[in-house]
Amino acid sequence: MNSTRVLVLLLVLGSLPVAVYGMPADYAIEVSPAFFEHTMITWDAIDSPELSVEWGWTGQGSWFIDEVEEGVSFTVERYIDDIEGTLRIGNFTVATSNTDLARELVLGVWGSTPFFPGFVIPIGTENLNQLNETAFASAERIANNYANGTMDSRYDQLEISGVTYDCIVFDYIQDSSPFYVQPQESHLAYDITTGILVSGNTSITIDNPYTLHIELSSIARVPSVNVMLVGVAVVGGVVVILIAIVVSRK
Repeated sequence: MNSTRVLVLLLVLGSLPVAVYGMPADYAIEVSPAFFEHTMITWDAIDSPELSVEWGWTGQGSWFIDEVEEGVSFTVERYIDDIEGTLRIGNFTVATSNTDLARELVLGVWGSTPFFPGFVIPIGTENLNQLNETAFASAERIANNYANGTMDSRYDQLEISGVTYDCIVFDYIQDSSPFYVQPQESHLAYDITTGILVSGNTSITIDNPYTLHIELSSIARVPSVNVMLVGVAVVGGVVVILIAIVVSRK
């Protein structure tokens, strides 16, 4: 192989992105994305709001689960400062982070110390202990904490769709308040092996009743869009190499 072919080959190989990446070791390998694959987590919707629910305050749209079959899914695609990916809930799809979807779907407690575990939590004794401390701090009965209430946590075994999970469970009941028709009540159970939410049941009424009850349905690896990008890069590289060979022969 002459110097021209070698140079072209090196350029093509150098243009290919890194093939493997993932989240910090605090998160389970089951949810860590790779270059060729992402993780799609799916939940069945047991109960959901009867009216459409606005997503944020930026005019992105609203979501509504019309049929139980629509359900909820979150595809874990990357980790920067937080888990990021694509949420599909009922008729609505949005790119979001784990913390933002926890706020939007009320999967946590917006106390003076925020507690928003969302769909996926870090695993390991140290992380679970820290999460537990944050949960109790979020509901602490202190001045200016409008989310004060009763927070309990425990380790328990839950059977969901015929599968038994060892879970850490958070049970939160907000104190009565003039700001709410019905104060918040949330029950969140996470598999301590994968960190994935296996059961979430949360409700609150400010103007309209809001209830979301979901249970884990499946965890699957799905192809990422990077597979297509790699295919294009490889084909393009082959074409460039072939052109270089033809030119060098001339």
